[in-house]
Amino acid sequence: MTLPDKRRVRFFFDKESGLLLRRIVETITPIGIDPEQTDYEDYRDVDGIKVPFMVRTSYLDAFNSSTRKFNEVRNNAQLDDVLFKLPTAK
Repeated sequence: MTLPDKRRVRFFFDKESGLLLRRIVETITPIGIDPEQTDYEDYRDVDGIKVPFMVRTSYLDAFNSSTRKFNEVRNNAQLDDVLFKLPTAK
Protein backbone atom coordinates (compact mmCIF):
# COMPACT_ATOMS: atom_id res chain seq x y z
CA MET A 1 0.00 0.00 0.00
CA THR A 2 1.05 3.62 -0.34
CA LEU A 3 0.70 5.98 2.62
CA PRO A 4 -0.49 9.59 2.21
CA ASP A 5 3.13 10.79 2.61
CA LYS A 6 4.14 8.59 -0.40
CA ARG A 7 5.95 5.93 1.66
CA ARG A 8 5.30 2.37 0.50
CA VAL A 9 4.39 -0.38 2.94
CA ARG A 10 4.44 -4.15 2.44
CA PHE A 11 2.98 -6.67 4.88
CA PHE A 12 3.90 -10.34 5.19
CA PHE A 13 1.54 -12.76 6.93
CA ASP A 14 1.88 -16.36 8.09
CA LYS A 15 0.03 -18.57 5.63
CA GLU A 16 -1.40 -20.86 8.33
CA SER A 17 -2.24 -18.48 11.20
CA GLY A 18 -2.76 -15.19 9.34
CA LEU A 19 -0.53 -13.42 11.88
CA LEU A 20 1.63 -10.51 10.78
CA LEU A 21 5.28 -11.60 10.49
CA ARG A 22 6.94 -8.61 8.81
CA ARG A 23 6.24 -5.04 7.80
CA ILE A 24 8.53 -3.13 5.45
CA VAL A 25 8.16 0.64 5.06
CA GLU A 26 10.09 2.18 2.16
CA THR A 27 10.82 5.89 2.14
CA ILE A 28 12.04 7.40 -1.11
CA THR A 29 14.96 9.77 -0.54
CA PRO A 30 17.16 11.75 -2.95
CA ILE A 31 19.80 8.98 -2.71
CA GLY A 32 17.45 5.99 -3.04
CA ILE A 33 15.02 3.91 -1.04
CA ASP A 34 15.40 3.87 2.75
CA PRO A 35 13.78 0.68 4.13
CA GLU A 36 12.55 0.08 7.67
CA GLN A 37 11.81 -3.57 8.48
CA THR A 38 9.85 -4.73 11.51
CA ASP A 39 9.62 -8.44 12.35
CA TYR A 40 7.02 -9.82 14.77
CA GLU A 41 7.77 -13.08 16.58
CA ASP A 42 6.84 -15.22 19.57
CA TYR A 43 3.08 -14.65 19.40
CA ARG A 44 1.24 -15.59 22.60
CA ASP A 45 -2.38 -15.50 23.64
CA VAL A 46 -3.26 -12.52 25.88
CA ASP A 47 -6.92 -12.51 26.87
CA GLY A 48 -7.89 -14.19 23.61
CA ILE A 49 -5.74 -11.92 21.40
CA LYS A 50 -2.48 -13.05 19.77
CA VAL A 51 0.28 -10.56 20.67
CA PRO A 52 3.94 -10.61 19.53
CA PHE A 53 6.30 -10.78 22.51
CA MET A 54 9.36 -10.10 20.31
CA VAL A 55 9.55 -7.14 17.92
CA ARG A 56 12.71 -6.47 15.91
CA THR A 57 13.12 -3.24 13.95
CA SER A 58 15.94 -2.92 11.41
CA TYR A 59 17.20 0.06 9.42
CA LEU A 60 20.03 0.63 6.97
CA ASP A 61 21.82 2.29 9.87
CA ALA A 62 22.49 -0.66 12.22
CA PHE A 63 23.00 1.72 15.17
CA ASN A 64 19.28 2.55 15.18
CA SER A 65 18.04 -1.04 14.94
CA SER A 66 16.34 -2.48 18.02
CA THR A 67 14.89 -5.62 19.55
CA ARG A 68 12.06 -5.42 22.08
CA LYS A 69 11.25 -8.54 24.08
CA PHE A 70 8.25 -8.41 26.37
CA ASN A 71 7.91 -10.56 29.48
CA GLU A 72 4.32 -9.61 30.15
CA VAL A 73 1.53 -7.93 28.19
CA ARG A 74 -1.76 -6.95 29.83
CA ASN A 75 -4.82 -5.55 28.09
CA ASN A 76 -6.69 -2.67 29.74
CA ALA A 77 -4.21 -2.49 32.62
CA GLN A 78 -4.93 0.26 35.15
CA LEU A 79 -2.07 2.77 35.33
CA ASP A 80 -1.57 5.52 37.87
CA ASP A 81 -1.69 8.98 36.23
CA VAL A 82 1.48 9.95 38.12
CA LEU A 83 3.43 7.73 35.67
CA PHE A 84 2.68 10.25 32.92
CA LYS A 85 3.52 13.45 34.82
CA LEU A 86 6.49 15.43 33.56
CA PRO A 87 9.23 15.99 36.12
CA THR A 88 9.14 19.39 37.79
CA ALA A 89 12.03 21.79 37.21
CA LYS A 90 14.36 22.33 40.14
